[in-house]
Amino acid sequence: MNKLALVTITLIFSAFSTSSFAANVPNKKKVKMAPIIPAVEVAKSTVVAATRNWTGPYVGLNVGYAFNGISVKNGSNFTAMIAGVAGGGQIGYDLQSGSSVVGIVADAEYSDANYTAGDAAVTKFTEPYNASLRVRCGYLINDETLAYITGGYSVNRQVINTTAYSLSDGNQLSGYTIGAGLERFISQNLSTYAEYRYSNYSASDYHFSGTTVTGAYNQSEIRVGLNFRF
Repeated sequence: MNKLALVTITLIFSAFSTSSFAANVPNKKKVKMAPIIPAVEVAKSTVVAATRNWTGPYVGLNVGYAFNGISVKNGSNFTAMIAGVAGGGQIGYDLQSGSSVVGIVADAEYSDANYTAGDAAVTKFTEPYNASLRVRCGYLINDETLAYITGGYSVNRQVINTTAYSLSDGNQLSGYTIGAGLERFISQNLSTYAEYRYSNYSASDYHFSGTTVTGAYNQSEIRVGLNFRF
């Protein structure tokens, strides 16, 4: 009797424990799993920087400030500084090879540079125009920016006018010009530049009613400009 009761109690306890454990286990059918999204590899976009090509023709405009020295000999030495605004245009062609750029450029300018001496004759010096034909040799600091030197042949019209006596004489002087500058693209076809030039001209004689004076002339100019490149 005792053995039967013990077996019965053991079976009841085992059944109760199994039911409790089953009740605590969540129903697998009710568990919702988050969907697995396969990894997608995003292709990296490749950005290629556009390389600027400096080869080709261009035309442009410029404006600057000229300060010019003249030395006149007519028995005694007389020196003066002629200064004023100058402006004009240029046309040229560049050829690029790697980081080097070489080219040729021609320009012409009108100038209001003048000086009036306070002498008895009221002498006035003017410079109506100047022009040059030059080569440029430069190195690209980057695709957009060119540093260059320039040099060549220059002509300059120089007029000396004795206002008090209404006498004047002018000469077209010739000489060399050298300089340096920096040019940079600001859009697809436009570039801007800043430049310094020094020009030196041979001495020339000026004649005033039997009187001859000799004038030597040099010019410095700082200019800025805009080029349209084809």
